[in-house]
Amino acid sequence: MKVIINALPPRYDKPFLEEKVKWMNKFLHSEVNRQGEWQNQNVRLNFAMERLDRDYFTRHGLHLNYYGKSAFCDRMCELVKDFERKEDCRRCAFLGH
Repeated sequence: MKVIINALPPRYDKPFLEEKVKWMNKFLHSEVNRQGEWQNQNVRLNFAMERLDRDYFTRHGLHLNYYGKSAFCDRMCELVKDFERKEDCRRCAFLGH
């Protein structure tokens, strides 16, 4: 099983929640650092969401707009391709290539 963990995006609609979002992302970072072997297994981490600027969100600030969705999908594609490359490398090593 392969897993991609996404950080929480900023809350531009309710600024008072931003500290909780930052705390949760900091917690995710610390868990990932503590469990470093995750990155070598079947888990990928996507912290790009927490770095998206206000321009990537809709007017009210909660949902991603077209550009935000595009940036999110691009990053997810990179992570999925990374899984595939690792699988191809393992297959080649198994087959003796």
